[in-house]
Amino acid sequence: MKIFCLALLCTFAALATEMPSGYFRGGMVGFDGAVNLGTLRVRNTSGDIFTCAFDAKTYMEFEKRRVKVNELREGDPLEVLAYRRAGETTCYVLSLQVIPTPIAKRPAKRLDVTPTKSNRPPPVRHGTQTFAGVVTQLSPTTITVKTRSDERTFLLRGDTRYYGNGLKMEAKDVSVNQRLAVEAGRNMEGQMEAFQLTWGEITVP
Repeated sequence: MKIFCLALLCTFAALATEMPSGYFRGGMVGFDGAVNLGTLRVRNTSGDIFTCAFDAKTYMEFEKRRVKVNELREGDPLEVLAYRRAGETTCYVLSLQVIPTPIAKRPAKRLDVTPTKSNRPPPVRHGTQTFAGVVTQLSPTTITVKTRSDERTFLLRGDTRYYGNGLKMEAKDVSVNQRLAVEAGRNMEGQMEAFQLTWGEITVP
């Protein structure tokens, strides 16, 4: 059996041709030798097999990362840069890249198809003013804060954000006598709405 396999390899080697110098494209067939020193086998579009030697210095790339020859698979589309020194006939692989598979062109969008809703989250809204003070009153829809100059009541929105000590919190985590900062802005009716409540390591002016 070993004699038969050896004879088969010899026949295969005799049929293979060394790659021409320059860029060569084809499908991965396999390699002979070790991971860091051996001979690459590549098949061109006509079905002919070409070989070229590689070693540890050969740069091989797959999906923008460096790989070794044993990570390549049969049939992988390759672009090989083959090199020969002046006066030499031996082919050497300077670099090798697995060619990305082209993305299929999407069909034109039909006008009679109802467009799907976007999965993107709504934009985060921010207030134009910031107030800091102590909470004096709370309700499910409003919060009243006493600052150094006055007392202000803000509407709580459905998307009001709550942050305590840098962590995302909920409305139930706010309490009376709590020091916090309010990021707010006026709505179309001129009322002040709270877009964000923040407490923890803050200083009340």
